Amino acid sequence: MYHSTRNASTEEQNALNDVMERATTDLGFRERLLNEPRAALAEMAGQALPEDFVIRFIEKDENTDVLVVLPDLVPETVELSDAELQAVAGGAEAEEGCWVNSCGQQGASDIDIDINTCDTDPEEPGGGSSGG
Repeated sequence: MYHSTRNASTEEQNALNDVMERATTDLGFRERLLNEPRAALAEMAGQALPEDFVIRFIEKDENTDVLVVLPDLVPETVELSDAELQAVAGGAEAEEGCWVNSCGQQGASDIDIDINTCDTDPEEPGGGSSGG
């Protein structure tokens, strides 16, 4: 069993299974996996690994009953600041006491806007500042 921080393709999983199978019977290959994993894998794959690919093999010693690889640490959830919340809210502030809605209209906060038509007065058919 192995742990990866990324999703491996079926081809990569099959290749890793082949590596693990060989490591159970080939002591020299096993030692290269522990000491020079990139070289050992390149030998088996017949090509060099990408420079930014990092891999490490570890071996359970005879005094260890279970060897557990911890999952990646997930950073604590951080609350958004008021400014960040404002940036993702449905409008943007144009000036003090005014706002710009998703229709591009600017107005005071006491104006009713029909969000379906962008009319400032949904009671008047086709009326309001947008005319439509």
